[in-house]
Amino acid sequence: MRTLRVFFFGFTLIAGFHGYAKKGFDLKKSEYACSQDDLVACKELGDYHYKKKDWDPAATFLYKACTEENNKTCFKASEAQAKTGNKLSTGVFLEVGCNFKEPKCCEFSKDIDSFMAMHEKDQKAWALLEEKRQEIQEKKLQAEKKKQEEKEAKERLALDQKESEFSKQCERGRAKSCLELAKILFIRDRKEDSMASFEKACELRQAEGCRYAGVMLIQNGSERYGERLLNEGCSLRDRESCRLLDGLAQDRETALKAQIQAIENRRRQQEQAYLEAQEQARKQQATENLIRAAQGFSNHLNGPQPQPKRRTTCTTRERTWIGGSAYETECED
Repeated sequence: MRTLRVFFFGFTLIAGFHGYAKKGFDLKKSEYACSQDDLVACKELGDYHYKKKDWDPAATFLYKACTEENNKTCFKASEAQAKTGNKLSTGVFLEVGCNFKEPKCCEFSKDIDSFMAMHEKDQKAWALLEEKRQEIQEKKLQAEKKKQEEKEAKERLALDQKESEFSKQCERGRAKSCLELAKILFIRDRKEDSMASFEKACELRQAEGCRYAGVMLIQNGSERYGERLLNEGCSLRDRESCRLLDGLAQDRETALKAQIQAIENRRRQQEQAYLEAQEQARKQQATENLIRAAQGFSNHLNGPQPQPKRRTTCTTRERTWIGGSAYETECED
């Protein structure tokens, strides 16, 4: 009987998956559609994971599809969340479903402990599954780490062998070996040793060594020596060295033009400042002249006024007495 139940359950599960396949269910497309707030796609994804007993994503997708019009999905999301053992989130899901008027959500939101106990068996299975998943993931990470460490160890060993071989060959005067040795040293961040090997390769008329040494010297501030090595590389028909030299020449020309332009701009600014100062002085002088003229006019208006001439009235009278007469004049203002 137990075998029959397992067979029936397996047949139902396969039939369910077959139903999704028959409908043309595409997991990636549905996930994208749900991310764009397609609630139908979210519900389909939730049902898909629910059938697989993958409770965590099932709860997430079903909760996203939980609306007042589709409030049954809210209870299903709560069940999936309860099966993960997350009591707090389960309570939230039930509250939301109750707000959307889902009767079961309202019923169990009052007694979350009982609701969680109903799914205790699934919670234990989910906990064991999660523990197993974490264990598998940890083993996978450890295996990847070990594989990476082994790979790096092999690479270091190979580089050590190459460095030793190229070093011996370089000492024997083989320019190509000096160049390859310099590249290995550069990779290992031994810049000074790398520079010395590039220079030696250049001395042995290895054009590429001249180019790399020249660039490193220029970057370190030794422009003249670096340019001399680039010239050497160009004379050995290294096109890249010649191109870099042309670039340096163009940079110098550009820098010279910029310097000349800066001097010209500065001269124009000084000339403009001088003219503005002259104009300002002229305006100030004109203003002072106007002020002085106004003050003179004001003093003229406010100066001492001439007194009006007094009008004098004179009367002449003749006086007579015995033995003679005389004239007498009296004046009044």
